[in-house]
Formats: sequence, C-alpha cells, structure tokens
Amino acid sequence: MKTYKLISAQVLRATITILILLTIFSWSKPAQAVNITVTTTNDELNTDGDCSLREAIQAVNVRAGVDACLAGTGNDVIMLPAGMYTLSLAGGNENDNATGDLDVFPISSLGGTVELQGAGAATTIIDGGGIDRVLSLLRSDSTLIVRNVTIRNGQLTDQPGAGILSWGALELRNVIIENNVVNGTSSSATGGGFCIGCGPGTGSGVLEQVIIRNNQADRGGGVFSNRPLTIAASSIISNTARAGGAIENYGDLSLVNSTISGNTATNNIGGIRHYANSLSVLNSTIAYNQRGGVSASASLTLKNTIIAYNTGSGWNNCNGSGAVASQGYNLSNDSTCGAWFTASGDLNNVDPLLGPLQNNGGSTPTHALPLGSPAVNAGTNAGCPATDQRGVSRPQGGRCDIGAFEVVFLYLPLVLR
Repeated sequence: MKTYKLISAQVLRATITILILLTIFSWSKPAQAVNITVTTTNDELNTDGDCSLREAIQAVNVRAGVDACLAGTGNDVIMLPAGMYTLSLAGGNENDNATGDLDVFPISSLGGTVELQGAGAATTIIDGGGIDRVLSLLRSDSTLIVRNVTIRNGQLTDQPGAGILSWGALELRNVIIENNVVNGTSSSATGGGFCIGCGPGTGSGVLEQVIIRNNQADRGGGVFSNRPLTIAASSIISNTARAGGAIENYGDLSLVNSTISGNTATNNIGGIRHYANSLSVLNSTIAYNQRGGVSASASLTLKNTIIAYNTGSGWNNCNGSGAVASQGYNLSNDSTCGAWFTASGDLNNVDPLLGPLQNNGGSTPTHALPLGSPAVNAGTNAGCPATDQRGVSRPQGGRCDIGAFEVVFLYLPLVLR
C-alpha cells in the first residue's frame, strides 16, 4: 500500500507540473499571423459585405473583424491585389483611421506588426488623392512593412511625411514613393516622400529596391530622417526642397548601392544635407543634383563612391566642414572633394563618364558606366557589396567598380582563321 501511495503522489505531481507548463506555454505562445485579403478598391469603413484597405487596417488595429475583413491579431499580412486604391474619406487631424490618411497602429490601438503586400509596384497603387498623407505609423513599439506597392499623391501643409510618417520601425521593399507634397515653410514641413521620426519614439527604417521621386517639402524633399535608416539598392531622384532636395538627415544613415540623382534645392544641397550623428556611403552614385551633392556638418565616411556633376550657385560636389573620413576609392569630377578624398585610390578632377539615368536592369534606375570609365575596376574589394544596385555580382573584372553600377564584361572566344 505504501508503494502504491508513493507512485500516486509522483504521478499527481508530474500531472500538475505538465498542466502548469501547458498553461504557461499557452499564455506565451505568439498570436498566429492572419492574411487579410482586400476585396474592393473603394475607400470605406462600413458594413456593406466587402473588405476595403481601410477596413483591413482597422481589423488589425482593433483585433476584431471589420465588415468582411478577418479579425487581425497584431501580426498580420494585408494582401492588396492589383488596383488603384484612392483615399476619399476626407478629414484631417484624425489619427484613428476613420478619415484621411491610413493610420496603422495609431497611439490609441494596441501595437504589433503588419505587412502591406501588393501585387507589384507598377500595378498596386495607394493614392492619397491629395486629401492627407497616405500612411502613418504612430506607435514606436510597432512595425510597418510595405512590399510591392506605389504610394503617391499625399498632400499636407506644415506637417511631416506626406507619403509616409513613421514613429516606429518601417521597412519598404520594392516600393515607389512619388508625387507627395508637404506645403508650407514651418519646422514641421519636412519629408515630402516620407519621414522617419519627426515625432516621439525610437523608430528606424530599412529601404531596399525603393524609388523615391518627384516629392516635395521645405526640408528633405524625398526623405527626412532623425532615426537610424538604411537605404540599399534604391534611387532617390527628381525631388525638390528648399534644403536637402533628396535627403535631410539627423540620424545614423547608411547608404549602400544607391543612386541620388537630379534632385533640386532652392537654397542649399540638392543631394544629401547631413546635420547630425553619422552618415556612411558605400558604392553609391551622387550626381546631377542642383545646389550641391553632399553637405556634411557631422561624421561622414565614404568608400567606392562617385560624387559628380553637382552644381549651382556656389554649391559643388562636396560641401561643409563635418568630420569626413574617406575610406578610399572615391571619385569626384572636380576639385571640391579634395579635402575629403585624400585616401588610397581616391580620384579628384576625374570625369566618370556617367551614362544617363535610365533602366539598366534591376528594379531601380541607375547611371551606367562605359567600359572606358576611370571608375571601372578602380574600387576596392574590401567591404565591397556582393552585388551592385541592380543585383549584378561584384566584382566583374577583378576589382569592384566605383559607384552603384558594376560593368559586366563579356568575354568572346577567339576565332582562329
């Protein structure tokens, strides 16, 4: 009998332990992601039996079904078929996704992660309709991922981020941000294309294979950032601002395999205006910007990078008195980078012979290098990215090329006669 009671006590203790563990695991198990498919291009928040983009975002925000949209869990994917999704529910200064811009995880909601997954940037278009910005993420503990989508025609006055405003973690992949405008000249009239930060929080950004073009603001026509931001394999082109036509930066910015071209500032620096923290530029091309290419008032490092043909009213390729450290193998077509480009392999007063900005393969436009360019095989392989902006393998000819473009060598067999 004693042996029987001892075994029963052991079994009872084991059973209780298992039940406790199962309870703990059930509490700690993360919510399963839900795919919410949008079924109408109409901008609506009602109960008419379909699922609009605004309703899908609301389902994620409130963790409940909205109209025909499945209930979100806070870790969800919103599937956007090809189509034009134009915002039409006008109403500014509202941050709960009822009118105006699409508010992903507003402050009043729970946080989480949501991905907007389009069918392709050329075919899935979210159009702000000029009534407000397009997208906002106002919780710093949350993440917004956007893939294969165009975001365009947001419009604001004296507020930041006409295309996207993010206080949290923002990831953009294969995205086009175009024709977004911030009017006004106040200190908040920043980030025509998008703004990382521009408010409270500890957010960050990652951009890959993104085109930012034809956006406008007082400062940071394409991009305004005061948070950590990485831009890779992307093109920031034809944006306009009073200062910082392409980018105005106050955070830690890393620019890799990217092209900054054709941007304009009416006052200073059509390319990158860098004010605080650190800027790192690797294998990129900064060219044809009006009122200057790069201005540095803080820490800047450059490697394997072309800065060329940036002109206008006393502004040149390289401007400013920040702590600039060349890591070598950079190229400028004039002498204005002479104080910066003093390391091994740096080239000053050398014309890179850049081709026009166009589609040279890949998903973002680039300036091609001809075979005779002095930038070809003139970079260093140490730290050189494995591919160029288009995804072409580096190096092609023994050494990496300088800039965002890698020339492909075609070796033809020798035919003996």
